[in-house]
Amino acid sequence: ASAWGPEGHRIVCRIAFQLLDTARQQEITRLTGKYRTPGGAGFMFFTDGCVFPDEARQKARDKEPGWNKFDPFDAWHFVNVTRTTHLLADSHCNGNCVLTGIARHSDLLRTSTTDESRTEALFFLGHWIGDVHQPLHASYVDDRGGNSTPVNGGFYEAANLHGVWDSGIIAKVIGAEGWRLFADRLAREITPAQNDAWIASQPLQWAQESYILATRPATQYCAWRL
Repeated sequence: ASAWGPEGHRIVCRIAFQLLDTARQQEITRLTGKYRTPGGAGFMFFTDGCVFPDEARQKARDKEPGWNKFDPFDAWHFVNVTRTTHLLADSHCNGNCVLTGIARHSDLLRTSTTDESRTEALFFLGHWIGDVHQPLHASYVDDRGGNSTPVNGGFYEAANLHGVWDSGIIAKVIGAEGWRLFADRLAREITPAQNDAWIASQPLQWAQESYILATRPATQYCAWRL
C-alpha cells in the first residue's frame, strides 16, 4: 500500500520547502528540474518528487526494466511491530524499515557527488519523513498497519483502515480548500520554538509519536495484547 496518499506527501514537502531559506529552495528547484526517472520522466516541482518513491516501489514490484534498483527500499515505508510492543526501539527496525530509509538517504544527501544521486536522496528522504509521521506506518505487523482491516462502506473511497489514514482523512480535512492552501495554512501556524524542537529531535522519536497515536484508545484502532 502507498504511504500517505499523494496529497499527504505533497503537503509534507511543501511545508518543508517553505521552512528553508531562499538559497536552499533554489538549489532544490534546480536539482528537481534535472532529475529523470528510469522511465525518462521528470518533475517540475519538489512536491511531485516526494510522491515518486511510491511509484518507484510499484514499478520495482512489477519488474519493469530499469526500476529494480529500488527493490531494497520496499520495506522502508513503515515500521510494524507485534501487539505486545509498548515502546519502539531501533532493534524493531532490523535494518529494514522507515528509520533505515531516513538514515540512508540523509547520509546520501550529505555525501553524494552527483546531482542525480543527491536529488534521488532528497526525494526519498522527503517521502520517508512523511511516512514516519503517518500513524499506521508505525503500528502492527499482523494486519500490515491496517491494510488488512477493511472499512465497511468506505471512508472517502478508502477500502481499509490504512487507506483511511493515507488519503481519506486528508481528503475530508482539505475539502474544497486544496492541498496547497492547506499546506500553506499549516506552515504559517508553525512557531520558531516548534521548528527548533523538531530539528533537535530524532527519527525514532517521530516513529514513537506515530505509534502512540495509532495505539491510543481514542484512535480506536485496537488494544495491546498483554
